[in-house]
Amino acid sequence: MTMKLFEVDKLNYHNPNKGYNIILTEINGNTSFSILVGTNEAQSIALSLDGVQTPRPMTHDIILDILLSVDVRVEKVEISNFLNGTFYATLYIKGVHCGLKMIDCRPSDAVAIAIRYSYPIHVSQIVLNKIEEVDTVSDAAFNSIQEFDASKQTSKNDVVEKLNCALKDAINKENYEIAAKLRDKIKSYDELK
Repeated sequence: MTMKLFEVDKLNYHNPNKGYNIILTEINGNTSFSILVGTNEAQSIALSLDGVQTPRPMTHDIILDILLSVDVRVEKVEISNFLNGTFYATLYIKGVHCGLKMIDCRPSDAVAIAIRYSYPIHVSQIVLNKIEEVDTVSDAAFNSIQEFDASKQTSKNDVVEKLNCALKDAINKENYEIAAKLRDKIKSYDELK
């Protein structure tokens, strides 16, 4: 099965689901996609991305400590499937006494483990083919503005009003990257008037 290597590009807040998007970008390629994760996993991933050492080990640190203490190492993590809008992942571990084992896990846990020791994240071609077929709208790629454009609004004022509401919400949540994009989009509509 063909695999491509990905790395975590960034982590964004996803307001509609009150969760976070992990943006994965292909290494030496131009493919990227996002996976929605919960708050706890996002915190674990964010701390690892920033290189923050917590005073006490977090769950993913404990998992890796247990594996290392019994001479088992992580071989790779893989985003292995995408069914009905859900990603599936597999953690491959290998030990002298147990050989190679595959453990089913959530992609958020697989990513949290991978970034702790800079393991590459493998994504199967099957997953990449399936996500290309699904037309998903994600705040991470900031398609919400395109959604407003494509929704055949009755007037530009309606679009600007919705964008202004989204801008206020982004500022309140201190998501300044999205706020800047919204501001620019509003400005482009104002110039059309």
